[in-house]
This record gives sequence, C-alpha cells and structure tokens, in this order.
Amino acid sequence: MKQSKLMSVLAILTICLAFAFSGCSSSGGSSATENTTAVVHVTATITTPTTWTHDNVYVIDSSIATSATLTIEPGTIIKFKAGAMLTAGTNGSIIADGQSASTPIIFTSIADDVYGGDTNGDGALTTAARGDWNYIRVTTSGSAFNHCRFSYAGAIATGGALAITNDSTATVTNCVFAHNQGGTLTDTRAAALNATFAGAGTVITGNAFYDNDMPLAVNGRYNLDNSNVFHYVVSAGTPTITNKYNGILFSGNYSDLTGNITWSNTDAPYVILRELIVTAGSQLTLGDNVIVKFDTGKSIDVNGALMADAETGIVFTSIKDDSVGGDTNGDGAATTPLPGDWLRVQLSASGSKLNKCRFSYGGNSSSWGTVTVSNDSTATITNCTFAHNKGGTPDDNRGAALNIGEAAAGSIVTGNTFYDNDMPLVINALLDIDNSNVFHMVSNGSTTVTNKYNGIFMDGVNRRITGSVTWSNTEVPYVIYKYPVWIGTQYVGASLTLGDNVVLKFWKTYLAVYDYSTLSQGTGNYFTSLNDDSLRGDTGGDGATTPAQGDWTGIALYSPTYGYATWGTILYATIP
Repeated sequence: MKQSKLMSVLAILTICLAFAFSGCSSSGGSSATENTTAVVHVTATITTPTTWTHDNVYVIDSSIATSATLTIEPGTIIKFKAGAMLTAGTNGSIIADGQSASTPIIFTSIADDVYGGDTNGDGALTTAARGDWNYIRVTTSGSAFNHCRFSYAGAIATGGALAITNDSTATVTNCVFAHNQGGTLTDTRAAALNATFAGAGTVITGNAFYDNDMPLAVNGRYNLDNSNVFHYVVSAGTPTITNKYNGILFSGNYSDLTGNITWSNTDAPYVILRELIVTAGSQLTLGDNVIVKFDTGKSIDVNGALMADAETGIVFTSIKDDSVGGDTNGDGAATTPLPGDWLRVQLSASGSKLNKCRFSYGGNSSSWGTVTVSNDSTATITNCTFAHNKGGTPDDNRGAALNIGEAAAGSIVTGNTFYDNDMPLVINALLDIDNSNVFHMVSNGSTTVTNKYNGIFMDGVNRRITGSVTWSNTEVPYVIYKYPVWIGTQYVGASLTLGDNVVLKFWKTYLAVYDYSTLSQGTGNYFTSLNDDSLRGDTGGDGATTPAQGDWTGIALYSPTYGYATWGTILYATIP
C-alpha cells in the first residue's frame, strides 16, 4: 500500500478511537457519558426529506425504512435497539457525510455508552457486543457514507453492518467497520460491508475494517483499489487487530466480472468463494503484490483477459495457505494447504498476460491444469512459479500445472519455474519451448526438488507441426506418449528444430517427418524410451522400470522414400 494512503486511513482510525475513548461528545463539548444531548426515538417510516442533526442521539427502536432522502449531519450518533434496522427503500437514500475523521457519524448499539452516553439508562449493567443490532440496508441507488463508523451490528445472517443490495450503487468512503458479527466462508451475506449484490459504479475506498467476523464481501462489478485497510494497531508493541476471515471475499449472485475491473488491495487477500467468470470483452487487472486465495474446488474462468503483470509478484494459492496473507480461513493452524485444494485459472480467450505470478496448491481436476490456456487462444506466461500442484499423468496429461495443450501458435512461455508438481507442463505441436524454463528448485541450499513426471509433455489435441517450431530445453525431455507427432502434412512443408543436447522420449508411438518437411537436429540429441532413466532422469515417475527394445516405434521418414530412420541416437525403438 502506498504510504500516503496507509497514513490517511490510520489517521481515521486514530482519531475515531480517540473520539471513542477521550470522553468528548460529537458536539464537541461535554463528556460522552453525561448524556446531555436529546434522545430522539425513530419508530415510523420516513416519507419526506429529513435531516438528523448532531445535537440529538437518534434511537432506532425497530425496523424502519426511508422512501425519501435522509441526510445525517457530521457528528450525529444513531443507536439501534436489538433487532432494529434501517433501510433505504424505493425512492429513498441515506446521505451520511461525516466530512472528516474528527466528526464521524456513528451507527452503533444502544448499549454502547461510549458514544452519546448511557442512552438505555441502565448504567453499567449492559455493554455493547457484536450482533446487538441488525444492519443498514441500501436497496436503491444514490446513498453515500463518508467518515462513518459502524459497530456491533450483524444480528442476522443476511445482514452485516451495511448491505448494498438489489443491484443498487452506493459510495462508502473513509468509514470504519469494527466489532461486527457475522459472515462465514459458506455464507458471506453478513460481512460487515456486504456488497455482494451491489451494482456497477459502487465505490468502496479508504475504509478500515478490524475486529469483525468477516470484513468485506464483494462481486465482480466494481474496482477495489489499495486504499482499504484490514487491520489496526492500537499502539507499538501490541498485537495487530485484524478480522476472523481477514480477506476480501468474492461471492454473491453476481459472479460474472464485467467491464475493465482492477483489484489492487495488498493488505488482505482476495478470496474466491464462488467461480469467478471474466466475461467476453472484459478484463481483470491485478495490481502488484496482490494475493488471490481460492476455496476448495473454486476457479477463475477467463473469457476476456486476465492481466497479472507484476513487478514484484502476484500469488494464486489455497485459502488454507497461511504463509501468505495470513490465516484467511480463520482456523488457526487446524488446516494446512495441499495440492489440489483449488481448481484452476482457465484462459479461454486471447490476450491474457501472467508475469511474476506464483500458482500453488491447485489442480483439483485431472481434466484441467492449474493454469490452462484453451480454446485455441494465445497467452503470455513469463517468469512465473508453479509449485505443489496436483494432477496429470503421462496417460492423461490434461491436469498439468501449466496446460497449454490447446493454446494457439504465438503463445509465449518463457522463464518459468516448475517444482513439486505432479506434471509440470503440457504443450502442443504449435509452440516453441526454449531453454529458459526451469524444472527444479534447490531447497535449503542442498536438496533439489523436481516434479513427479519431470518432462515437457505433448497433449492429445494438436500434435501436427504445421509451421516452424523450435524445442531447445535441455533440463528435461520432451515426451511423446501413445499418440504420434507429425511434422508437416502431405505437400505442405513444416520444420521442427531441436537445440543442442535436447532429448525426446517416447512411449508406444512414433515421430513422422512428411515430404517437404524437416527435422533439424543439434549436437547431442537423443530419441529414447520413456523408461530410459539414464537420459534426463525418471520422467515416468515410477522409479523402477527399465527400457526395452520396442518401447516405441521409431522415426518415420517420408522423403525421399518411406522408411524408418536408423540413426545411432535412436534408442529402444522397434526400428531399428
């Protein structure tokens, strides 16, 4: 977070807390516990434009609504009895502009004696507690909350403290949400600020969330920048106060992301609790150092574009991964992340860019990679790390950590690192794969961690080379399994160029070079069996098998006459 934004929000918190505990009233004169202001009980629907003033304490006795504009002056205190709520209904709106951090508008429990004194007249018999009152609900567009404080709400599972519903828009800026009850990973509707049903154009900036069960629930229709804060430090040396589920929770019925949306908050992770769909023509841009966490089996499906082009790094990981973004699922150390905790990021349209991203603990389905480029799309994937991902075997390679088997020519995959995955990378016959990708990691300075099936595997979708393709990675072999690869077609030339020291491994299949096409070799190339662990290691991941003559067929040459190659670099083939 930029320092100026952080200092601005912390200033809000400092002044609000000072206001809460210093004994000054919202009108700036007497002690908050003296209760010298008039108490106004609100019991009826508001049908005409109304202003609530700072020289009164307003008590909401039950559930009321406004069908007109309700304007609330800076410094005004509104208290709610148990079960009470306030709704901006049809043709209604709430304009609550506290103007500054020193004159906030307070929405709190009637048992809260800190603000406006002992309004319920019971001395110290009761104290405010989270869930004391219901919530404020906005059902039509036009409401605005600025420099407000929402505390001790969340009595019902569908509320929170402030809920923006019915596809309406609202502005929530420079507000504090603290000590509110409600919201779980299976039902986010009671988040302190529940914007899962808010419409496009909603603005949520400069707010502070702490000591709530669930701070903020959102959808994909509006931007969320780096100005909101999800913690509070009381003083130096004291524990930082966060929230039980300390994240920006993506959920709600509006699961489609539409338009050009930016997520850039770095103080708390964005948490995918429901499949996020980036619609065709739309774009999701992630800011540098953003963390995206996924609940079990959840995914991002991109039919538009995903721009995750980091300078430092962007992380995609499991909600159980407390090593980044803290304990987002609120269970302490009860759970730890595992490969396959979440599903995938699928790129189904051209134009996405992933740079300096980390993808961990994905791959919940054998039919998809943790990152999959599909639908004959192009993507740029550079300098990313893929670690601890599940899925994929040589027999069914669709579940690789990075599956670009359906990607179109022109896709770029360079400078990436793969380790501790089941299957690291699946490609097709249209793609160049150079020597910049790495398939290991050195742990603790000595232990080398690779992948279970440590190779670059051909997929079963597009296995015919029709242009000029270069393969030059020398750390792991290129693997052709069960289904042949053809270079060119009859009367149409193509070329496969192998860099020096490249190894191709085969299982029960062959490589064919058609007329007018070429297989250009470097020095030190070998063509061998998948079971040949002497070249580039145990690619088959079984640690036990040995190669035998006839493990694969050979290299078929169609020019100048049909036949099989008999080079000395061909090992364990049927021919020769």
